[in-house]
Amino acid sequence: PGFSRSDQARLALLARAQRGALAKLPQFSAEAVLPDNDRLLVWLLRQAAILCRSRADAPLPDVKVDASSKRFRLTLPEGWLASRPLTQRALEEEAAHWHATGMKYTFG
Repeated sequence: PGFSRSDQARLALLARAQRGALAKLPQFSAEAVLPDNDRLLVWLLRQAAILCRSRADAPLPDVKVDASSKRFRLTLPEGWLASRPLTQRALEEEAAHWHATGMKYTFG
């Protein structure tokens, strides 16, 4: 019983990649081949960590996600980021982390 070795590796990747620079992880190097599903899981977890970082139970906006093998797009309601400059800055930093791995990431 328990997690298979591949499941353990996937969970370890999610834990290591949830915050900070992605380029530090071998799975995100230019030579690495990371399955698209794993890349998407990491991206979704990181977006959740950014959008849900407040300890308050503030309602989250309706978001739209668009993903492919080379790009991610997070669409938020118009004006939502304007009143949340720290979240906007965190998303800007997140975009830079993904660009460093060769992925295009846009939000707005």
